[in-house]
Amino acid sequence: EQNNKTILDFDEDMELDLRKLISNIFKKKFWIIGAAILGMVAGIGFAKLTKKPTYEANFSMYIMAEKDEKQIMPDESADVILKVNTAAELLKSGEVLDEVIKNANLEMDAAQMVRNSNVKTAVKVSTQIVEVAVVMPNEKTTEEVAKLLAEIAPEKITELMQGEATVKVVTAPGKVRVTP
Repeated sequence: EQNNKTILDFDEDMELDLRKLISNIFKKKFWIIGAAILGMVAGIGFAKLTKKPTYEANFSMYIMAEKDEKQIMPDESADVILKVNTAAELLKSGEVLDEVIKNANLEMDAAQMVRNSNVKTAVKVSTQIVEVAVVMPNEKTTEEVAKLLAEIAPEKITELMQGEATVKVVTAPGKVRVTP
C-alpha cells in the first residue's frame, strides 16, 4: 500500500503547462516541418524507384449466341448470359492463351498468365460485350499480346463452343496505356 501511495502522490504533484508546451513546439516548428517534408520526399522517391510501370491494352468482343431451334428455353436470356460468361472464361483458357504465348515467344505458360492477371475479362452488364484487358511489363509485349489475342481468340472460342456462339472483335486493341 505504501508503494501505491507514492505513485498516487507523484501523479498529484505533476503539472502540465500548456503554454510552455505550445511555445516549445512553435520554437521547433521549422524542424518539425522539415522532418515532415523530408519524410514525404523520401517516401515518394522510394515509391518511384521500386514501382515498375504497367502497360495495358484493351479491346472488346461481341458474343453472338446461336439459337438452337430444337431446344425450347423458358428463359432465353439466361442461356445468352451463360454463353457470354463461358466465352469470357474460355478467353483465359490454355487452349487460347497457349497459342498466343507460342506466337509471341513469351517465357510463361497460360496458368502463369492467368495467375499474374496478365489477361482480364469483364462482361459489360446487360450486354453480350466482353471487355478484355492485357497487362504486361513492357509496351511492345503488351501490344503484341493484345493483337494476337484479338486475332486468335474469336476463332478458338467459336470452335471451343462448338457453334453455340460466334465471337467477333468489335473494338480492336487500342493504344497501350502506361500506369506508373
